[in-house]
Amino acid sequence: MNIADTHIHLNSEEYQTNWPQLIAAAKNEGLSAFIVPGTDWPTSQSAVAMARQESSILPAVGIHPHEADSLSLDALQGIEELFPEAIAIGEIGLDYHYNFSSPQQQLKCLEENFKLAQKADLPVILHIREADDDMLQFLQRLGVPRKGGVVHCCSSNWETAQKYLALGLYIGITGMVTFPKLKDVAEIAAKCPADRLLIETDGPYLAPIPKRGRICQPLWLKEYTLPYIAQLRQQTTQEVAQQTAANACCLFGERLARLLREN
Repeated sequence: MNIADTHIHLNSEEYQTNWPQLIAAAKNEGLSAFIVPGTDWPTSQSAVAMARQESSILPAVGIHPHEADSLSLDALQGIEELFPEAIAIGEIGLDYHYNFSSPQQQLKCLEENFKLAQKADLPVILHIREADDDMLQFLQRLGVPRKGGVVHCCSSNWETAQKYLALGLYIGITGMVTFPKLKDVAEIAAKCPADRLLIETDGPYLAPIPKRGRICQPLWLKEYTLPYIAQLRQQTTQEVAQQTAANACCLFGERLARLLREN
């Protein structure tokens, strides 16, 4: 069983001392690929540096909405220099829950990130929290990049998710799907077209039930999140693992496909 974790922040401080051991344990259980996103210029650099150390890691680069105030010409140029090693532009988007940066600055940052995606001809990894209306308007105005993208950690409702699907985007589901109160996420996981579903940990965040509140480990994607999604979809874990891995290859390309074939 080859499993692709399409979003995990292995470059965060929570993993600083033990990420090689966590990856080794996960690989022994069939997790073959880990996409590590940047959230600003320094973390984009660290994602690339980790990928140079560990072949199962593929880096994404970009500026997260929480870091929109760090947007600068130097940061954009620095990220552009990482294009040859990046698999996607992300994590980027809009977050109106925390509003660490103003909505106007977030939208400006998002537009600059989309310019990077177009220049690099890479897919985008979108973070969207309490900002669906503005994100949909943005996407309708600028269009989805040629290589597509994913609504990472989708926490909208099914009606909104269908609008993203109609734009050609993929839907990423995390351990949040196991949280009893998040019925909308479970509905999205159950109803998402098979060829548009991705699975991710978003570690160190969003550990699934029964590990909620702990630092999320890559292996928990297989042990808890994947079986839960399979049950919702009335499929086997093997079927969901194979389909989501194939979907990840369609979105993120040959480098990921080769990695999964080799493991």
